[in-house]
Amino acid sequence: MVDNDLEAEISTFIQEGGQYVRRHSRSETKKMFFGKIYIAVITQYGCFILVCVATLYVDWVQQFFTDHGWISFVFMALFFAMLVLLSVWSSLRRRYPLNLGLLTVLTVLNSLWLASIVAEYNLKIILYSLSANAGIATIISIFAVLSPYDVNARPMILLLILAIIIVLSSTFGVIKVFVKELQYFALAMVASIAASVYYFLVTTLVVKSGDVDDTEWVLAVLIIYTAVPHMIVYMIHTIGGISPS
Repeated sequence: MVDNDLEAEISTFIQEGGQYVRRHSRSETKKMFFGKIYIAVITQYGCFILVCVATLYVDWVQQFFTDHGWISFVFMALFFAMLVLLSVWSSLRRRYPLNLGLLTVLTVLNSLWLASIVAEYNLKIILYSLSANAGIATIISIFAVLSPYDVNARPMILLLILAIIIVLSSTFGVIKVFVKELQYFALAMVASIAASVYYFLVTTLVVKSGDVDDTEWVLAVLIIYTAVPHMIVYMIHTIGGISPS
């Protein structure tokens, strides 16, 4: 009995660099995996919001993007070039802190590309949607890092969906006092819910595709990075299409 307990204890350690370190359980690895992904997504949304605020409220920034519409294609090309580089070069995206630096560059390029589109439409509703999405990502991050349960389990997903609905409903109740174009805000809320569902689908597919490798969280972030701006752009076109102006 003692030998079995000793073997079980030893099996929780692995050898790295000549030293024995504690092996993380699958549940702990998934927690770290989810936490890193959504912290990166929150940072992305924060950058989006800052750049969009500057574009909407600083005249010379908005004028620059309006006068140089072609620059959005430059940002888009640079973004996808960096994306392909990180996707195919596994050793590069696993090398800390270089991977964080490259993700920062990727986030800035993504934000500038989005800003060039926001400048064309000048829709403040985008800020509401970005804020709501950032709030959703924050909720998921808190659950992923602090919850003692498996975030990927079905009851936890249902609980998160309930929390997201409560946040969106409360936000709608507060914002409707200040927002006259409620149909625009409603569209932003729908887009936010769609984004939260997408986050879960992507991370669930990545986690369940095989053994979770904590060092491959950057790859999951890249997958989300490619979709979020496109969802936002699609929403911009949708709102712009129904705008009375």
